[in-house]
Amino acid sequence: MKTLETERLILRDWEISDLDDYFKFMRNPSVTLPEGSLPNKSIEECLPIFRYLLQAKNNYALVLKDTMKAIGSVGL
Repeated sequence: MKTLETERLILRDWEISDLDDYFKFMRNPSVTLPEGSLPNKSIEECLPIFRYLLQAKNNYALVLKDTMKAIGSVGL
């Protein structure tokens, strides 16, 4: 995918180095409960979906430019 950028955000393919960031937002009930899932309790618990995201052609990491941390996910 071509990387898309705004003034504050980058939309790009997921990278293996995003795992810690992914776990940080997937353990937050404010993120997971509205989408219908429970917060992840460990990195191991979120690995199956994260591995899928690494291969997916329609789901991207939403990265905050200031910190270069993945803060969300978007599927198209």
